Amino acid sequence: MSIQTPSGCDLSGKVAVVTGAARGIGRDTVNLLRARGARIVASDLNPSV
Repeated sequence: MSIQTPSGCDLSGKVAVVTGAARGIGRDTVNLLRARGARIVASDLNPSV
């Protein structure tokens, strides 16, 4: 899966909270936000996060 945002989207200095981060859309969202410079707070019912 690929989530796309404008290439100039800089999230440096921002904090993102992502629920359901262990797999699927949640994991892809974490990866995208991290690539854009955001700090991530990730949670999931799966303890491997």
